Formats: sequence, C-alpha cells, structure tokens
Amino acid sequence: MTPTAVAAGPTDRVLHDPRLDERLRRDAIVCVPVADRAELAEIEAAYWALAPAGEEGIVLDYLREDRTVVRALSELLAPLWQRALPSLLVHHYPVYTSFVVKHPGEGSQLYLHRDLHVDDERHRRTFALWMPLVDTSPMLDNGPLAFVRGSEAVHYGGYGPNAVGVFSPYDEHLRGRLEPQTVPAGSALVYDAKLLHASAPNRTDRPRVAVGCLLARRDQPVTQVYATGRRHRRVHQVDADYFVDHAPADVAVRGIPARYPVIDEYDEELPTSPDEVLGPRLAAGAVRHVVVPGDLEDEAGSRDPLVVRRARRPSHRHDLPIVAGDLDPVPGRVAGSVTAEAEGAVGARALVRRRRRAAPVPPAVPDVVVSLGPLRTRDATLVVVDPGGRLRLTAPSR
Repeated sequence: MTPTAVAAGPTDRVLHDPRLDERLRRDAIVCVPVADRAELAEIEAAYWALAPAGEEGIVLDYLREDRTVVRALSELLAPLWQRALPSLLVHHYPVYTSFVVKHPGEGSQLYLHRDLHVDDERHRRTFALWMPLVDTSPMLDNGPLAFVRGSEAVHYGGYGPNAVGVFSPYDEHLRGRLEPQTVPAGSALVYDAKLLHASAPNRTDRPRVAVGCLLARRDQPVTQVYATGRRHRRVHQVDADYFVDHAPADVAVRGIPARYPVIDEYDEELPTSPDEVLGPRLAAGAVRHVVVPGDLEDEAGSRDPLVVRRARRPSHRHDLPIVAGDLDPVPGRVAGSVTAEAEGAVGARALVRRRRRAAPVPPAVPDVVVSLGPLRTRDATLVVVDPGGRLRLTAPSR
C-alpha cells in the first residue's frame, strides 16, 4: 500500500495570491503576513489575563480540562481572523483556534505529531495555520516550530482523536529530519495538515506564545474520523463547538457525542512496512521500533517486538505481520487454563491442543510458532493486542 496524492483542481486553491498558492501546492508550507505587532501585543495581554497563573512547560489550550477557559481563549483571535483571513484564504476559515504557550525550560518541547484534519482527506488536502505572537527562530532558541519535509506523503489513514499513530514506530528516524522555521511575529505558516511537526524547548527567559488553527472549508462539512476498531472508521459531521467543548482525550475514551451524526463509514487496511507508511523518500534508512503505551510500560517490558527465527526460538527484533482482526474473539481461557479478559482490539487463536493444531493458522504466522516445540506445552494460544486494546491474564493457582 502506497500513499496516494490528492489531485488538485481549479477549486482547490487555498490562497488568493497565486504565487503563494503555487508555493503551498509545491512545498506543502508557506509563510504569509497576517497581523502587526501592536495588534499582537493586545492579544497577548488578553491571553495572560485569562490564562491560569503558575503554568509551566508547554500549555496547549485544546488539552485543558476547563473547557470554559478554552472557549474564552479561542474567542480572543476572532476579530483578527475576521479582518485578515478572508483576503488571504479562498475557501478556508479557522474552525478552531488554540494558543500554544511554551514557558521557559526543558519541559516545553512539543512532541512529533500531525494535526487533526477537519475535512475528508480521502478526497482533499487539508490545511492548518500557525502564527507566533513573538519572533521565533533557531537562533533565538525559543522553540520554533519544525517540520518534517515530505511527511505530507506519510500514510496516516483516517486520522482522528483516537487514531493509531502508524508513524510512531519511526519517531526517532523522523525527528532527525525536522527543519525548524524562522517566523517573525505576526506572520503565519499555512501548511498541509499532514506535515509532521514538533518543537524544541524554549530556552529563553520569557514565554513563547503562538496560536494554531484548524482550517475548514466553507463549502464542505466539518468532520472528525473515529476508529471503532483496527479497520473500521466512522466519519462524523461536527461543528466549531465540538472542538471547544470536548478534549481529544475524552473523545478518545468516550467516543464522539451522539448529537454529531455519522455521515460515512469505511474500512481501511493500515500499512506496516517503512515504504508503505513513510513513502520512498522518508523510508530510506528507517528502523521500525515498537511503541509501548505509557500505562503499560511496566507490564510490557521490552519495547522490541517479537519475531521468530529459523532456530525455532522467539527473539525480539521485528513484528509479525498479523493483527487482532485476523484472529477470533478472545475466549474466557487461553493456553488451556489461563483466564483472559480482553477490551478493545484483541484477537486470539488456539494453536496447539494435545499436540495437534486446533484451527487454521493465519498465513502471517510462521510454522515455527505453531509447533512451539521448545516451549514443551500441550496447549497454546496466539493472542494479538492492537494499539488501544487491553488484555488481562490470570494464571491458575497451583
């Protein structure tokens, strides 16, 4: 599976300025002037009047628990956007705005990520906007935004609040390709929302204040994609209040509220190889690592995935190409007498019972796993836990 480019047509112009629009189409990112410094000073003063005191590290408004603060802060930029953006953007408007404040210190770095899309990326490119309220650059060392060029070609699939980060196993490889941007206060980066980006800590003695926008099209519904399983996706039509009222972490756990209708559903197959995930340009030299959820690190142990060698003994070097959906629902007991409780995307298949295969073995599982000779067991079950799934095993008492 290889990434597919979305064709651009005459109605797909993003910027009114044809030269800037062509640069955006070619480079997936462009810098444009938006506001003067006097206007920015007023906005920053209003931010500090509303933001809770004593914050540190990096503060992203859209993650705040107090959504009344989120709403108040998101409205601060409305007058500026209403004045400046119609003459800049052809079809797009800011459906949601969030301050991103980096307080001084090493804890203010921003993790590698891509932005939520608010349009159907199966049919159109989606875009976002980022504007600092102070000058930012690598020379200033205040945590300028940095992008992985070419990452708009990464295969993300339906990317929503509970999306599986298929690029996460290549995080170290991709971070080595980050290019920090020099952006003066009041200028904005308009960029393809698929571009991976991150930022270093703010190592100055004053906060670095910026704002980020999700850009929606006026002629299309605002959407969010929710994964109901490893393959199945539901497309919900949402509105601006959705982003203000609901933190992404809450949506990931509880789902998109019922008042937002499902307008489409589809299945997708997520890629696993570097070439499929990253595309040829970024895949060169990539090494895939296993990503263990933070809350499972103590239990999961090694971060390296499982592979079976010809020597008939498991080792930990790379993944087997198999997923929970390839298997059966987890029974109450696995491996003969081990009690199993599963939540989410977890699959199982009995492999050995009384020295015989109990069921057809998925083609992705090598025969050496099926034989389990070195393990000297009569009963064995292959269990696969996809990202987001949980499995609790209770050994029988002796």
